[in-house]
This record gives sequence, structure tokens and C-alpha cells, in this order.
Amino acid sequence: MESAIGLLLSGSAGYQFFTREMYNSDLDTYCVFEACVVVGQWYLSAQYMFRPRTHQLPSFSADFERMKEAQDGIGDEDTDYNDASIVQVWDFENSTLERIQLIAARHSALEVILSFHSTCVMNFISHRAAYSLFPRTTFKHKAMLVVDNGRETPGSNEGVQKYVERGLKVIHSPSVTRILDTTSDLVAVSPRFVNDSRTWCVPIEFCGSTDPQPDFVEANSFKMEYHHETNKIIWMAITGPGC
Repeated sequence: MESAIGLLLSGSAGYQFFTREMYNSDLDTYCVFEACVVVGQWYLSAQYMFRPRTHQLPSFSADFERMKEAQDGIGDEDTDYNDASIVQVWDFENSTLERIQLIAARHSALEVILSFHSTCVMNFISHRAAYSLFPRTTFKHKAMLVVDNGRETPGSNEGVQKYVERGLKVIHSPSVTRILDTTSDLVAVSPRFVNDSRTWCVPIEFCGSTDPQPDFVEANSFKMEYHHETNKIIWMAITGPGC
């Protein structure tokens, strides 16, 4: 299913994959809004129960339809996120209190990941591979560049603090050397691509009954921009499976 709809795992799960450390955290999953109904039903079939937030309807199907009507302009859109890349977030929980978050992306799952609070969480897993977009900064230098993409996301400061407590230092402005170095993952003088030479990519064995679909997420590119103490990631969302 992941290969057909472009479901991505990110958040702490992506970070843990590369560090081999374990944290008590939710499993964050991302896909385009239209595909969320399939993913949500899949979680329900795996004995996860939908846990509505205060503004959500009691059943997942009903709340998905509410949000679909909002996207069609005939209903109200009520979410916890002031983030243009996110439509809605749904929580699922099993009998052992393990929780999965299903994050609905407006255009692209990768667009949501590139909107995160800092570079240290820009790691994700697709049906073909695990990717880290800023591996040298994150895992070699044990640091994270705080990113401001022009939006305030609730919990972003708490998110930064969480990784400070995990041993990472905060970079507010990278050095000129790193900005100009074309081998640096923080380079600003040349564009970045998913799975370029600065990315860590760990292939994952595909266990499906048919040949896996291409990893369309690798069609995406982005660019770092630095203005005084403001760090931005510039991209144009490419829609499609795994993007």
C-alpha cells in the first residue's frame, strides 16, 4: 500500500532509524489528503482505534468526509495546525496505547517534512529507502539548523527543545564556509535534490508480491536560502505517489 499512495514515515521514527536509538514517541505517518481515507481504514483494520481530538467527529470516516467537504469549499476546516502544508492530523491508538499519527498533506508529504522546525527531523522512510537530507549536520556534527519558512507551527519550540535534550546543538546561522561548500548539506550556492550526494540513502528490501513502484520522492529538489538570521528552504511541491 505504501508504494501505491506514497505513505512516508518521519518524525522520531526517521531520526531513530539512523541513530539506532529508541525513544518513547508516536509513529508519525504522512501522505496526501486524498489517500488518507485508505490509510486510516488500514489502521482501523489493524486493530487501531480512532481517537478524535476535541474538534473532530467521533468516527474517522465521518471526520475525513468533514475535511473533504471543507476542501471542496462547502464546510468548515478546523485543525490544530496553522500550517498551509497540513490539512488535518488524526490519531490512532491500539490496546497497548501505542499511537500512530496520520498527517494529511495538502499537496505533498515531502512538503510537510520540509516545513519542519529544523533540519534534524528531515529524515523519512518510503517503501524503497530511508533518507536523511541533512546527515552531516545532524549525525556527524550533532547539530540542527533552525528553519523559518514563514509559518508558526504549534509545538515547534518544544520540538527544537526535544532534540536539544537528545544531545543536538542549535545552529541559527551556518558559517560562510558551509554555505559556499558544494559538498555541505547546508550549501546555498547550488540546489539540493532528494538522494543527491549530500543525502544519506539506505535502500529497504521490498517485500511486496509485485515489482515496487519507483520512488517518486526523488523527483523533488529544494534550495537553502539565508537572510541575516533567517534560514529558509525553498521548494515547489511535486504531486504524485511518494512525493
